[in-house]
Amino acid sequence: MQSITNPYVVYASIVIAAIPTLLIFLFCQNIIMRGIVVPVEKQDTHSMIGLPRQLRARWTLILALAHWGFAQAAQTQEPKLSSDEVTCRWAAPDQGGGLVAIVEANQTDSLLNDQVPRPQWWRVKLKDGRTITNTDMPCQVNKAGDELTFVWTGDIRVTVNANLDGAMLRSRIKVDAIKEGVGLRDVVFPVVDGIRPLSKDSADDRLLHARRTGRTVLTPLTTGEQVHWRYSIEYNLQFTALIGDNRGLYIGDHDPTAAWKDMHWTPDIEA
Repeated sequence: MQSITNPYVVYASIVIAAIPTLLIFLFCQNIIMRGIVVPVEKQDTHSMIGLPRQLRARWTLILALAHWGFAQAAQTQEPKLSSDEVTCRWAAPDQGGGLVAIVEANQTDSLLNDQVPRPQWWRVKLKDGRTITNTDMPCQVNKAGDELTFVWTGDIRVTVNANLDGAMLRSRIKVDAIKEGVGLRDVVFPVVDGIRPLSKDSADDRLLHARRTGRTVLTPLTTGEQVHWRYSIEYNLQFTALIGDNRGLYIGDHDPTAAWKDMHWTPDIEA
């Protein structure tokens, strides 16, 4: 919604979320006036430190509620990045913070199905056999300038930094095992859910196979079968792409170590 909504609407939603805090503050005005203003008029040496314990607790509660109101609004707000060429939007932190929409500047519809609930963005397989995704741990999002930083914390800590370079979304993932005895096995990133066909007829879309001089193959939406390539065995370059109707969705890994990678395109079982 934010990709087509005026920013002032977002600010208005934060104000509305703070209304309960405002009502509590107004309700407690008499208590605050009696505890702070009146004693000050009677004795100049009175200070906030000397307030009755019960009154200090109420004052602290009001401040805590105000902070909680804005924190709750931030947790339910969808992060986004925009450039002249594209807008990328993620699910709210309390929904896992997965990539939910990519909208080109000259288009109205997202390249992704933005109705996918709690979309995945990464998966980490541990040595004990467990698989953890971005929807399994609490997420915090911070924005500094034109960069978003996502942090998920549990048995592991996952940090993703994202920024836009023209039409290119650049993301870097870092995974740390922070609980004793936890070991990392595989990291899958990015996981992009709900990719829509680029052409009006999905059978016209093709996957770019970056091997030797390059070739294209049918997509899983046409064949119903998963496409799996491994770099650097079946793949000579560290990228894959969906092309169709003079458009394209490029997914590449800029890894100077040239480590082995698996690239999967999987048909949506509900499509």
